[in-house]
Amino acid sequence: MPPLPPTSGSLGMAGSWQRYRIGELGKVLTGRTPPGTHPDYFGDCMPFLTPTDMDGRRKVETTGRSLSQLGVDRLRQAIVPHGVAVSCIGWQMGKPLLVDRPVITNQQINSIVADRTRIEETFLYYALLSKRNEIFALGAGGSRTPILNKSGFESITIEAPPLPEQRAIAHILGALDDKIELNRRMNETLEAMARALFKSWFVAFDPVRAKAEGQARQDGARSGQPRKPLNVASDLPWPGAQAGVGAEGDPGLPQPLANLFPDSFQDSELGEIPMGWRAGRLDDVLAELVSGARPKGGAVEEGVPSIGAENVIGLGRYDFSKEKYVPQEFFERLKLNGAAVRAGDVLLYKDGAQIGRKTYFDCDFPHAECAINEHVFILRPRRSEEQRFLFFWLDQASMTQEIVSLNSNSAQPGINQPGVRGLPVLLPKDEVVDAFDQLVARLTARLFANCKESRTLAALRDTLLPKLISGALRIDVAERLIKEPTI
Repeated sequence: MPPLPPTSGSLGMAGSWQRYRIGELGKVLTGRTPPGTHPDYFGDCMPFLTPTDMDGRRKVETTGRSLSQLGVDRLRQAIVPHGVAVSCIGWQMGKPLLVDRPVITNQQINSIVADRTRIEETFLYYALLSKRNEIFALGAGGSRTPILNKSGFESITIEAPPLPEQRAIAHILGALDDKIELNRRMNETLEAMARALFKSWFVAFDPVRAKAEGQARQDGARSGQPRKPLNVASDLPWPGAQAGVGAEGDPGLPQPLANLFPDSFQDSELGEIPMGWRAGRLDDVLAELVSGARPKGGAVEEGVPSIGAENVIGLGRYDFSKEKYVPQEFFERLKLNGAAVRAGDVLLYKDGAQIGRKTYFDCDFPHAECAINEHVFILRPRRSEEQRFLFFWLDQASMTQEIVSLNSNSAQPGINQPGVRGLPVLLPKDEVVDAFDQLVARLTARLFANCKESRTLAALRDTLLPKLISGALRIDVAERLIKEPTI
């Protein structure tokens, strides 16, 4: 991205901006919580927004809880029909969220129902986003728990141009966030497809059941018995799949793939598994199981990124704002010990409040070069083709429970290497795992490409935000910047 040119006035109209207090731009509402814990106040009538729901997305999408009609009636005066909600307590303080449908918030949130004749709500959202550090500082003075009351919130000032310019600025910044949001939703779909394939092959054993039931139908036809109807999901996107291509009993699976699977089952420690597959321990799969470290004195302000628990948060998810660093020379020592992240590594959070969280990194995301700290394990299988299988195996709810149980059985909080190595694992034939890996690699490659594009878009948005919101950058210049071919 080229450097931003030194300009002033959003459209070259210096002096057209005005300063407003938040209280002058609409009605400010402080949220409320239904009295007690009466379950009748909660249901599915209206979203109940709390700071926990403010996860970095621009708009209210889902909330942990919703209110029943009884709860809505009890708190009707606190309904936010539209506007901007801002967390005003704790370490989430200053986080804004666009409200584009009626919600009720708890008392830790102040919301402004904007006067749309004065302020464009998306512009207001970005103006408050640009002031998050300032808002946090207002509430942090002299208190162990940062808090900003309603009058303090109402006194926050912002500068705004006339409405047409507000809308133009909101459109530019919103277009970047729209693309980031589109990538996030696409990644949810890609991940869901990968999980569906994993579950079909390695949990439900659909291809094996299809072949077994197909054989049973053939035997039934020869014996004069009625054929048993199939109940096999066949909507997964097989390359080249078409009617009649698949194996007997599974028209959705191409013949070369179907041939990789047996047509019967056997008993094992894991229960019924396909014939010829094995139940084993993670130690049968792992080539390396390593943990990282931090230098004396802890993290530094700059250097090589070091991944801790805050970023072991799932496939394709990473919070760059929480990133920590280690010196280059310390990283080189970690690298010698195997604690530098490589393409395809599976990471497991091993101690603390969120034991058992996992992630998988590839395609230079989040970085081409980074390390882990002492709270994280890197798991590397003997064969690179097993990396994605290993992640999805460990990321099952049942395996997460197994991992968490290792902590409860330990004298020290956390999980250790022997415990991880002893975790149960399904051991399919190599050719089945290889076929799974080839299919899922296409999905994860697209997912990580989206992640990297979103990071570039977010960096551009964060660069443009203060300059547009302050009027230091012309709108036409910003429009040219977001059309750069590097985006």
